[in-house]
Amino acid sequence: MKTTQVRAVESQPVALVSQGGPSNFTDLYIAQGRIGQRHLSSACYSWGEILTMAAMELWRRGETDAVRVTLKARRQTVREFLRERFGVVTGARQYWHRENWTPERAELKEFLGALRDTKAVKRRTTAINLR
Repeated sequence: MKTTQVRAVESQPVALVSQGGPSNFTDLYIAQGRIGQRHLSSACYSWGEILTMAAMELWRRGETDAVRVTLKARRQTVREFLRERFGVVTGARQYWHRENWTPERAELKEFLGALRDTKAVKRRTTAINLR
């Protein structure tokens, strides 16, 4: 399987600004937004960590099915959803994905995977707690 590194800037302006001018942050470092009680500015989070935290919060609230339907229908991209729902602001895309996929498709697959993985963890935890 071939992979491609993507470095495309979001169509919407990036809100992160340093004292020296516009930020050069990528989605390897995300420091703006809030997921649950966690303020993202309090630490250094990557794109994958953000997806996992968002998935856990959606499962906690019981909203995964609605979000999954919305994203699969392509009514919204993953980045748009995260920006609107959690205030997550990312810089330029900085990750690898299959060559024949669009960045939006790669992000959707990754987020759906995070939702699926979180569901599996919750099932195992529930089974252990019932013993």
